[in-house]
Amino acid sequence: MEAAQPDKWIDWLTDRSMIDGVWEQSMRPDSEESEVWARWICELLTSDPSGLLRLIHKHGGTLSNALWQAVWLAFWNNYPEPVVASHYLTLLMDHPASGRYLGHMSKLFSKVSTKDRAGALRLLSWLLRPNPKFVPDLVALLSEGDGELVLDFEVSADTYDLRSGWSELQPLSRAERSSLLVQCIAYVEQVSFALRNSQPRNRRDDRASLSRTKINYDEVDSHKIGIGILVDICRDVLRASCAEGSRSAHSVLEILLDSESTLCRRLALDAISETEILSSDSALEILVLKGWLYDNRLKPEMVRVLAAKYPHASPSSKSEIVNAVMGSGASGRKQHLEDYTRHSLLLQLTGSDPSDDFAAAGLTKIRLRNPGFPAEKPKSPAWNPFTGLQVYGYEPSGLLKGASTDTIVNEASNLDENEPNEEWLSELRLVVGESQSLAYSLISAFVRRKVWNLRLWEELLDGLADHGVSDASPVLQSLRSHPHKELLVPTLVSFLQSSWQRSSAKVIPASVIEYELRSVFALWRDVTGQSPWIPELETEDSTFRSMQDPRGGLVFLYLFRLRSLVSHGYRQLDEVVTSELRAFLDDGAQSLDATLVQVGAFAAFLSHVEHGWTRANVLPFLDWNRYPNQAVLMWSGFLSQDSWTKEMEPYLSRVVRVAAPWVRKHLASYFDLFLRHHARLFSFGSSRLIPVKWADPLIVNLSPLERAKWIDLISACGRSEPGLDAPTRRRMAGFWRRRAKGLPVPMSGVESAAMSAWLLISRDSFAEFCPLFLLSPVPDGSQATPRALIEMQSLPFEHEPSKSARVLIHLLKGERLFKSERHTNWLMEPARKLAKPLLSSPHEQEARGILRELIRLGDRESLQLVIGTV
Repeated sequence: MEAAQPDKWIDWLTDRSMIDGVWEQSMRPDSEESEVWARWICELLTSDPSGLLRLIHKHGGTLSNALWQAVWLAFWNNYPEPVVASHYLTLLMDHPASGRYLGHMSKLFSKVSTKDRAGALRLLSWLLRPNPKFVPDLVALLSEGDGELVLDFEVSADTYDLRSGWSELQPLSRAERSSLLVQCIAYVEQVSFALRNSQPRNRRDDRASLSRTKINYDEVDSHKIGIGILVDICRDVLRASCAEGSRSAHSVLEILLDSESTLCRRLALDAISETEILSSDSALEILVLKGWLYDNRLKPEMVRVLAAKYPHASPSSKSEIVNAVMGSGASGRKQHLEDYTRHSLLLQLTGSDPSDDFAAAGLTKIRLRNPGFPAEKPKSPAWNPFTGLQVYGYEPSGLLKGASTDTIVNEASNLDENEPNEEWLSELRLVVGESQSLAYSLISAFVRRKVWNLRLWEELLDGLADHGVSDASPVLQSLRSHPHKELLVPTLVSFLQSSWQRSSAKVIPASVIEYELRSVFALWRDVTGQSPWIPELETEDSTFRSMQDPRGGLVFLYLFRLRSLVSHGYRQLDEVVTSELRAFLDDGAQSLDATLVQVGAFAAFLSHVEHGWTRANVLPFLDWNRYPNQAVLMWSGFLSQDSWTKEMEPYLSRVVRVAAPWVRKHLASYFDLFLRHHARLFSFGSSRLIPVKWADPLIVNLSPLERAKWIDLISACGRSEPGLDAPTRRRMAGFWRRRAKGLPVPMSGVESAAMSAWLLISRDSFAEFCPLFLLSPVPDGSQATPRALIEMQSLPFEHEPSKSARVLIHLLKGERLFKSERHTNWLMEPARKLAKPLLSSPHEQEARGILRELIRLGDRESLQLVIGTV
């Protein structure tokens, strides 16, 4: 056969039916003889590709298993010209058994992507098809039975090969993007529609969206089985289309924003946050008009839109957003719960734009109304922590009041695990909240009768949280018997945190707290959590997210309760506590779970109680060089808390100074938090520990925009109480002097614009910083209007008219042509008013300099002023 040429012999063999066996038994394993014939026949791909097509047509237009594999192998070894390959790709993809060979097709796509773009894109579109499957219901899995199966989808192709081939195809042309985008969106819509309509009416959540932590690239999401790769590619294509800003991209974006699919809406918001297809004002207007500020289903992407667009929005748009936050809330929520949600959103706004006054004013108003609100982002109450499904509440009417323990336990035993009676559970919560003794009796009875319904236990703990408990040890000891104790930890954390906060003003015997600590520690020993814990999947706050982990949540409870002992006069860690803390550190360092995240979050507290022990046992895990894996966890917790003790500064000044490259590499989503800590240490650290060159390692690792952000954070420190002292201002002056000289890297106009805020940071700062500002590059106001320009009327024109005028000229040089009336009234008119009195003073030249800049920016009234004085 090796000597025989197929194009010479194929007709002769076909006429005698000698190769019909190649097409027989096409759905069963092929014989070795068929495989040999198939490989010989496929030599026609090189010598006579049309002849091979005619041969396939004679046999029904399909490939047998053997011939399919032979064609694939021929493609792999020597991919034909695209015009030839097109026909055979269709046959390969349409073969009934092709689903069994998705791994082969994935590898072929990875190879074809560099040789045949059109074929590769066809193959990619085919490989991205979501395939239906059936999986156990999540809620049913939490019961002791097997539960029912529910519909789900996955992209079954090899993810690694798809990502590899996808990167080779970049960049796509507009036509390629349009074709692929339409197909990807159709796939996502189909999956969302099928999953929504396959659920009971009371669970019509978009499970396709719930399975996705965030639309932005997420290392954990990328390894999940499902449609993650489809979402990633749809996201990339949509971003590229929106970045181009074509009319078709606007049309697609409108369709996605109006889609019933939550996942489609999230994709649209992601594209808006990553591109300039919509102006900042238009993007924020969408969030307000569609009521998405309070939609938890869209929260990760909504927050990113706010972060990307809010800092660059006009004052009127910022005001509208803050008014929407202050004036709206989720329907039916109580006032304090509405304020809690508002508080969270305002924290997002101030975090994205630390210099914004609108959000700061709203935050101040909320905190005055609710002085107990924490400085960190609160937990949203709209989702069940272990199912991820929406919680539907009822107003209880007291149906269980007066019922005996046995009656309640009997009714509880009959609850449906998959669809529990929410109304009955609300009634249970009511009576449990009114009687702690009844709650404890029920917990004991549930353990004896092995009633483990998770929704039942959740409502039980929530009921106790409504009024608090004097001693949580019985609850903690009982939970050790629960077979699904790990899943109850998030509810336990919420229950005990609120209960202990409520009782913080009461005098509680130290022995009670100590026994609670022993019980929490014992429960921590019994549970397992995610290992290794991956902080980078968190979108906002590692500490809060790790509290939802069984081990992380229990370490939080332990340290939270330990703080209660300190508040009651406990001033030293005894041997039992230190041994338990040492167990947290040793076990957490070995398993790399969420334990170390919580220890890092409480590092300042532990240092306050006993710094010597903390310095020797806790702080070393912040050293990236000694403990790189453990440092990832410790830093993720430490960065989420905005505090440290003076005793920690000598150690922190060393590790924070050189940590920027490590944080950027291993904790990219926390880099802004790191900048905040670094800025605060630079602003408030002692001069002995924080010299002028201390920030150099950070500066060389930042982009100009990131340096400007760091400078803004220092400005925020200066505006806070008690402000910056004289040594800190001298450090800032020394830093600015070196930056103006281009050390350690050249200074940019964006930095100059940000540093202009330092001119007004205190009463004495103008005289100190004015010469340095005038030596700096022209401020670049394209990213954000310099704060000193916004507050130009605060410049000391009365006492320092010449210097103030020169500063204003330098600021105006960085501005572009003003086009909007709002910008004209906001900046031109005040600047003109400041310049006008100087025209008849010894500082006329400076005044004319201001007016010349205003004329360049399009101000006609300034031109008339200059003409009138000639």
